[in-house]
Amino acid sequence: MTARAYWLAWSQIPGVGTILLKRLHEQFGCVSVAWEADAVDLETVEGIGWQTIEVILKERQKLDPKRR
Repeated sequence: MTARAYWLAWSQIPGVGTILLKRLHEQFGCVSVAWEADAVDLETVEGIGWQTIEVILKERQKLDPKRR
């Protein structure tokens, strides 16, 4: 499993751009750990509010970086 698959998956989620992706990486240490984060942990990331969290949780269900 490469980190690249997770970067690509995150980039497909509406509202998650390069700045937010960088913040996720900084907060969790790697984007694969961020991918598994729950709503409460996602809220600790600067720039992520509940509306964005809802989109992330919904879209994450549709994407599987492990299959890339």
